[in-house]
This record gives sequence, C-alpha cells and structure tokens, in this order.
Amino acid sequence: MKGKNLLSLILAAVLAIGLLTAFGSAEGGKTLLTIYEGPKTMTSSGVARVKANGYELFVYDVMVNHEHIWNANTQPSTTPMTYFDFSGKVKLEITMPGLPAQVTSARVLPTDAGIEPVIENGTVRFLISEPGQYTVVFNDSVNQALHIFANPLEENVPDRDDPNVFWIGPGEWVMDAIVLKDDQTLYISGGAVVHSIVSVANAKNVRICGRGLIDGSDYPAWNQSGSYARVPIDLNHSKNVIVEGIGIVNSNCWNFNSFSSKNVTVDNVKIISGRQNGDGFTFQSCTDHVVTNCFARTWDGAALAATVEGVGALVACS
Repeated sequence: MKGKNLLSLILAAVLAIGLLTAFGSAEGGKTLLTIYEGPKTMTSSGVARVKANGYELFVYDVMVNHEHIWNANTQPSTTPMTYFDFSGKVKLEITMPGLPAQVTSARVLPTDAGIEPVIENGTVRFLISEPGQYTVVFNDSVNQALHIFANPLEENVPDRDDPNVFWIGPGEWVMDAIVLKDDQTLYISGGAVVHSIVSVANAKNVRICGRGLIDGSDYPAWNQSGSYARVPIDLNHSKNVIVEGIGIVNSNCWNFNSFSSKNVTVDNVKIISGRQNGDGFTFQSCTDHVVTNCFARTWDGAALAATVEGVGALVACS
C-alpha cells in the first residue's frame, strides 16, 4: 500500500508539470510513451476521448471549415486533435461522445499505414508502431474526424538555462510577438499553448522547436475591420533556420511563411487552419528549403506553396 501511495504521489507531481513518461506496451516489448497534460485554463474536448495504452490524452478543439466554401461571414467549425510522443507500440482507444450518432465505421489515414481499426459498441481501437500524423474519419463523413499527432520521442532538447534559449513551459500563455535574433532558440514545451507570433527577420542560426502549440484564436480574422495578418511563424531574409515538432492552430491568416530566406529545415510541424487565407507552408523567393514529416489541413490556399530559387528540395506534406 505504501508503494502504491508513493507511486500515486509521483504521478500527481509529474502531471502537475504537464508531462508523463510511461513504460511498457499492450502488445509486449519496450514502449516509451510521453503524454502532455493540457493547460489548466482549457478543457479537454467533449467531442472525442482518446486513450493511449490506457492513459487519457488531453484533446484540443481546433478551427476547421466544414462548409468548404469562401464566404466572409462563415464561422469556423472545430475538430478534435491530440498528440503524444512514443517509441515502440501504442494501443489507441477512441470514443466520440460529441458525434450526433454512435460510431459504426472508421477509417485511419493515411491509408498506406495499413491500419484496420476494430469497432465495438462505438469504441474504436487500433495499434500504431510508427510515429506519424494520423486522421481517423468516422461514419464516412470528413466532417467527423479526429487528428492524432504521434510524435517520435524528443531529441536534442535545448538547455533551458542557456541565455540564448527562450523556454516556454506548459500552460496557456498570451505574449507579445516573439522576435528571434542570431543564434537564438525558441522552445515551446509539450502542454503549452502560446497565443503569439514568432518573427525571424535578418537572422541566422535560429531554431524553433518543442511539442507545444502556437494558437492564433485570440486574433480576429485578418480581413475584419481593425484587424491585420498575424503569421504564427514568419521568416524574412533569414538563413540557417530549423523549425521542428511544434503545432500551429487557429491562425488568422497564413500559418508558416518564409520570404527571401535560405537553408531552412522544417520537420514534423503540424498545421490545422480554418480561416480565410490560411495557407499552410508558404515560401516566396526562397532557396534550399526542406519540408519533411509535416501535416497541413487548411481551408484557403495550398498546404504547400512555393517559389523557390536554386536547388532546394521540397517534400510535400501529408
């Protein structure tokens, strides 16, 4: 009993800082699983409930556009989204209490992952063994979907005591624009939701990383009276930039823009956008940009649009 109580106290302390690393797997073998508690100021979605190897995940409601039309008066809808890190195997268990009808069918995308979910009394279960961005569509309706971002385990986490590192911990944060200069790193922890924008102008050797979210829902749409575009990640005349691991949601315009920049690497960045001009990755007059393992669900414009000079490689997103 004492051991159990001690374990409970440790678990409570770990969850208080928004992070839990679990061991073991439902299918045997070694699994490492890192889950992130959502901000105390936010409530997990009532639409979807998701468990990973038995652990409840925090689920965010993020903006999408279910009407699929251009209309200045359209109000964005929402879709549930969650994320975690792992290696090994993870058994996912999903229920959708917010849908108008019980789940009777489900598809897991991308289809080339070859995942066949099992459905029992409205509960969907399936196993994943590879990191990736998975979308589960229910009852053959694209408007009834859940996004699951199954990240690899974090590597090369920056030193929070380094004076060139801006470290944002778990929680919900409202900040002025974050401006990064030469040799600086911005780290957004898993479990963090940051209402701000990140600007990198005329800078070099910059890194933006972590598992948290940049959320533009505080800003009215850019084309409303008195508003203007607030691009979550905006690179301008910069070079040697790495952006990895983070999510961008609810932007009021473009999501990730790079202008006249070179040697930019973008990896495992996830974008979900539901407002006008919500292009995903937009590169203008750029050189040597590489995009890998990324995801973009956008309403207006392309997920990936680029005018690239030189030999830069571009890999389209999921």
